[in-house]
Amino acid sequence: MREAPRKIFPPAWPDVLVSGSPVLNQQKKHEDPLPWIYGLFIFILCLILVEICYSVIKKKQFTPGRVTKVLVIYGLFFSEIKNADASITLNLLGFSNNIISLKELSYQVANRTSLSLADEMILSPELQARSLSEGWIWASGPAVIQNKTGHLLTRIGEWVRRGGFLVVENAPDPEVLAKLTEKGFNYLNPPGRWHPIPPDHEVMRSFYLLDALPACNQGLWYGFLYDRRLSVLAIPYKFLKSLNARSPAPACGQQVSHERSVRIFINTLMVALTTDYKKDQIHMREILKRLQ
Repeated sequence: MREAPRKIFPPAWPDVLVSGSPVLNQQKKHEDPLPWIYGLFIFILCLILVEICYSVIKKKQFTPGRVTKVLVIYGLFFSEIKNADASITLNLLGFSNNIISLKELSYQVANRTSLSLADEMILSPELQARSLSEGWIWASGPAVIQNKTGHLLTRIGEWVRRGGFLVVENAPDPEVLAKLTEKGFNYLNPPGRWHPIPPDHEVMRSFYLLDALPACNQGLWYGFLYDRRLSVLAIPYKFLKSLNARSPAPACGQQVSHERSVRIFINTLMVALTTDYKKDQIHMREILKRLQ
């Protein structure tokens, strides 16, 4: 395995959003096959219309079968075409209504990846059945997911064990995190455990290649590994607030550029959808190519 050149580390984080690059936008449009498909439909439709006009004017014949073809092609062309990209609902727990601009964040995600955020997000002040219907939950802090004893709420614990992915903001204290998962996660061997997110973790390379995650007052990003997958991701500061360009960033978020926050969010989004597939060594060659 070749080692990536050290001169590219650490990467520079630009203040200007990558999505604003006309080169990337032109490349994305160039790779889009829909304009070619639309053009083909219009070309076929025009040929059939010319054939019908020729038959009516020159041969004085009218064939209903050709009209049927026109109607079928017209219906296919102007029918609703659903986007085949994957869509995910932003499932927030314990946040206020103005925590983030969904329109702006949706644009960033859709313009950079094949994913799209749903038009409406789930915004629950406290745990509800609807929150547990999604594959991931983004909580504002430990207080909204723990009971009076400091452990995870029973329903959230069961949801995590079934495969749910939980993100907890404003959780810098490792002792609080350990208390959350003290019960209910010791059935497997090895049992669930917390650890700081290392540089080679799938969060660091699920889409963008990140060199580090921003700390907050010496608080690190922690992950809870259960059933050989990342089940809970703990962020030491109010991360979503730093994504909202229209509101003041939190104290720790001020040190992080908006571009870097967007990249971290997209990586986290990929992990929520794909779990730990980036651990597979089959991807290592492609990752090294991207590093170079």
